[in-house]
Amino acid sequence: MKKILAVIFVFTAVLVTTGCTGEPGSVQASETGPVTFYYNNASSSISLNLSAIEVSDIENSPTKIESIIDIALDDPRAGVLLENGWNIASVSGPVNEDMTDKISAELEFKKDQLSFYLSIDEQSMTAARGYSDAVGWISEPVSGPLPLGYHKVKDKGTNRWYVFNIKSNSSNSTVAMIYNDTTIFYLYPSYSIIDTEGLYD
Repeated sequence: MKKILAVIFVFTAVLVTTGCTGEPGSVQASETGPVTFYYNNASSSISLNLSAIEVSDIENSPTKIESIIDIALDDPRAGVLLENGWNIASVSGPVNEDMTDKISAELEFKKDQLSFYLSIDEQSMTAARGYSDAVGWISEPVSGPLPLGYHKVKDKGTNRWYVFNIKSNSSNSTVAMIYNDTTIFYLYPSYSIIDTEGLYD
C-alpha cells in the first residue's frame, strides 16, 4: 500500500503564522518553500521536490499544491509514470473552462518531449481524466503527413489512444503509450497490462 509523507520545513510554518499565501498567477513553486513528497510502494521510493514544479493560474500555497499532488499520487496512473522515469513538471488551473465546476487543477507529468496530464477533482478527492499532449493525427488526407516526434491516434473501437514516436532519420515509429481517460495500458519500454503481441505488426 502506498504511503505518502510530506516533509514541511520551517518556511512553511512562517507562511502559516504570518498569514502569507501565494496569489494565483504564473510563479515557480520554489516560492512556496522547500517541500518534499515521498512516494512509496512495495518496489520503489521516489522523492518529489516541489521547488522544481512550475505553478500557474492557481493558488500558489504549499497546502494547495500538496493537496493536489497528494490526490494525484493516490491514482495508479501517477505511480506508473513516476516509476517509469517521468517527473511532475507543473501544476496549473483547469485547461477546459467548461470543467471548472468539477476540475480544479491539471497536474503535468513529463518525460523527454512528451507530457501526460491528470485532471484533479478536489471535491471528490480523485484524479479524473488523463490525456497526453501528443499531436492528434487521423489520416494523411485529413491531418497531412505523419509528424516527426510524438503523435496520437484514437482507436474508436476501444476508445484507446495510441501515442507513437517517429524519430528523425527514421521511418519506423515506436509505440510510446496506450491509454484512455482513466487507465494507462502500456508505457514504453516495459509497462503493460494488455497483450502487446503484434503491437508492431
